[in-house]
Amino acid sequence: MKMVMKMLASIALLIMVVACATTNAPNTLPSKYNLDNDLNAVSRISAVRASNWEQVDNQSVICTANGAYYLFVLDKPLEEINQKIGFLANNSSVLAGSSKIYVGSSSDKRFYTIEKIYKLNGPDQIREVTDQLSKS
Repeated sequence: MKMVMKMLASIALLIMVVACATTNAPNTLPSKYNLDNDLNAVSRISAVRASNWEQVDNQSVICTANGAYYLFVLDKPLEEINQKIGFLANNSSVLAGSSKIYVGSSSDKRFYTIEKIYKLNGPDQIREVTDQLSKS
């Protein structure tokens, strides 16, 4: 009887470990967002003043920050942006992989981690990226 109880306890422990491992798996970005060969990836933007937010597709946005254009790829799909949007930045910097944006009102904000940041070289490149990502 003791042997059966030990075996059941071992099986239960194994099931819990497997369940935790699968639920805590990191999000992987769709391959269409791997733009490192085509665009200038940056890891940090300092002293951010952002405006002109534009949603590209369900997981990326473009905005003007510090007078330059940036594409932000988010960790998960977002709802359509028709509300206030902004950064939750550390020390006046936005960091790829850790900083977040928020979408919503003061009473109902949704948060998204910025997984990748790409600096864009003006309106022509913005159109190219927008076309590429919205078709994929």
